[in-house]
Amino acid sequence: MAEPYRDSDPLPESPGDSLRSSTSDSGAGAGVLRPVLWLVLVVSAAGNAVFSSLDDTVLVGIGLGLVTLGCAVALAVHHYRRRRG
Repeated sequence: MAEPYRDSDPLPESPGDSLRSSTSDSGAGAGVLRPVLWLVLVVSAAGNAVFSSLDDTVLVGIGLGLVTLGCAVALAVHHYRRRRG
């Protein structure tokens, strides 16, 4: 038996849907960004841990910490932009 309250047509597109689809990652590089960000995050976090324990290379540790923070923020932004809801 057919559901009387179910519309057979999909929901109409809201104005934000077309904007989201046009600004989302598409093409060959779409699947590469997230793994590269994770790789850079792990390597920079490990480097930050090593260089932070050395007294001579404080600036290198700070730089790697900033790279780690940047990758974490980029991953969060990428996640929330690509989230479907």
